[in-house]
Amino acid sequence: MNITVVSHLRTSHGGALCAGLLTLLLAGLSSQAVGQPSEVGEWHEPPCIDPDPDCYIWPLAAIHAAHLPSERILVWDFGDLDVMPPPQLWNPTDGSFSVVETGVAFPLYCSGHAALADGSVLVAGGGEGPEFAQDEAIMFLLTGLGPWNQVNSMNSTRWYPTLTSLPDGRVLATSGSTSDPVSIPQIPEIFGPLAVGPIGTLGAWSNVPNSPYKELSNYPFMFVLPDENKVFFAGPKDSSGDPPASERWTGTLDTDTGLWTFVDLSPFTGQFGSAVMYEPGKVLKGGGLTEGPTENETAIIDFTEQTPMWESIFPGMTEPRLHHNLVLLPTGQILAIGGVNGADPVFAAEWFDPNAAEPSWQALAVMTRPRAAHSTAVLLRDGRVLACGGDDFLAPHLSSQSAEIFSPPYLFQGSRPAIGYAPTTVEYGTQFRVVMMSQAAMPTIEKVTLVRLAAVTHSFDQNQRFVPLEFEQVTDTKLRVTAPANGNIAPPGYYMIFVVSDMDIPSVGEYILLE
Repeated sequence: MNITVVSHLRTSHGGALCAGLLTLLLAGLSSQAVGQPSEVGEWHEPPCIDPDPDCYIWPLAAIHAAHLPSERILVWDFGDLDVMPPPQLWNPTDGSFSVVETGVAFPLYCSGHAALADGSVLVAGGGEGPEFAQDEAIMFLLTGLGPWNQVNSMNSTRWYPTLTSLPDGRVLATSGSTSDPVSIPQIPEIFGPLAVGPIGTLGAWSNVPNSPYKELSNYPFMFVLPDENKVFFAGPKDSSGDPPASERWTGTLDTDTGLWTFVDLSPFTGQFGSAVMYEPGKVLKGGGLTEGPTENETAIIDFTEQTPMWESIFPGMTEPRLHHNLVLLPTGQILAIGGVNGADPVFAAEWFDPNAAEPSWQALAVMTRPRAAHSTAVLLRDGRVLACGGDDFLAPHLSSQSAEIFSPPYLFQGSRPAIGYAPTTVEYGTQFRVVMMSQAAMPTIEKVTLVRLAAVTHSFDQNQRFVPLEFEQVTDTKLRVTAPANGNIAPPGYYMIFVVSDMDIPSVGEYILLE
């Protein structure tokens, strides 16, 4: 069986190109899944408002993407400010775009970004290369002066930094190359949104005190732990010590004291792979460079155990992958999208259920566009997943101005639960009510889950988080749900709340502010 792929590309100067047609023999690819949508899901083009469109084509390459509680997806491109389009808001309902000019003279490409407690998106660092690393920061505001406002600069220039939303509403900036000379910043720093600085009251940066030299990789995998003030560095590597063990060093940072503490050596570096915290304190890494012949290794570490240790999962991913995205789904499953195997794009998605009796990766449906480095993937409110942007290996160094949407198998397996009412704001540790819409055949409710809104770039979502909630089913339609105990379990900000049936079919999500 053959599949024809049309790739819409753009050069670094912004001119539209059509890379032509490429015929790929699915039989020649190792793990392509063929089956019904209820078994492997389905890829399709996104909506668009053009009356005679190719709806796959977007006005920009979505190298960065952030999900807002308005349901819009904030996306932006890369490169020369004179020729690249400004950031835009994409509406998943009708496919329309609206421009949101930044009003600043620095590029947002290769920045880090994460959501603040009010849902505003903080963007910091980046630049057109490590030698041009910047210290500027900007915020997309949901309230106030909006939509963009420049905030106080960081203490260090950072190209490829990771931003991590902390339990108290602040944001940690870690790593990223600095410009003079080109190296990795040694000291993490924290943005306090209420701190007063020279630009005003929109926030200021302070270095983490007493933090010793720790040369982390660019875009490190950083995760808030259930323990107070602890952030876990899960890789890809620490290159400040003697190799090879240092490249597999993982450990915690105490954001109050600056103390780094060794936890365990990872089975692999995970460089050019991806990672997720699939439940509070539980981290999975999948794909990326290894010392072996393939890049399909998977490993997990569980901080709910007394002595956390990395554990390899066999078999690994169905496809070796670099530069792919991992997306947390409302059901708790982990979806892998895109990437490359050597010089070949990987078209089949796959997913992993960490709570299965025998967890393993399962191949899913095949998408139509290559999505390599610089691609993004975002969970939408309706349970589908947006995949967009990415270098296209059909024509190296060109970036894809395209997007497509994946409907996971759970959307084809039966009736979905439907939320009739959920609160828009809840406080930590409180109980709240969720009311289900009455249906002819009321599904049995198995789970209530929170998924934090995405902020993704360069194969790592710096903002997503999955949190299962305790609940009691009071009647057929009424649930009594308990909010997370504190910000260490779920940092303050916007989430989507989902109700999941015993058939592992999720409802449409509702936006909820946790404070």
